[in-house]
Amino acid sequence: MDCLFIQVMKVLGECKRLRIIKLLQERKCCVCELVGILGLSYATISGHLKKMKTVDLIIEEKSSYWTYYELNPELTLQSKALMKIISEMECDTCRRDREKLITGNYVCDRPGRKEKA
Repeated sequence: MDCLFIQVMKVLGECKRLRIIKLLQERKCCVCELVGILGLSYATISGHLKKMKTVDLIIEEKSSYWTYYELNPELTLQSKALMKIISEMECDTCRRDREKLITGNYVCDRPGRKEKA
């Protein structure tokens, strides 16, 4: 087992990061969307995203003033296998998170986004 795989497992060993992964399996998101859905601070979300970027689980895409995060399409085979397992996991919290993402029922301060919360 290589060192990167162990690092990925450590990163995924935190429930808030798993919730972020579950949301990013639905679509790319900006930090303000993740803040609105998860109810965490910008600093906390950014810290989690940084750790996930460090092990190449996610990538970022800049769009004018905003940065969007998505799952890395070039994951290692081991990480792809983990993502498949995570996609099949379900809990009430993840269901609520996904529902907020899909319906737009959360507060986000990104200009141009219509608030539904």
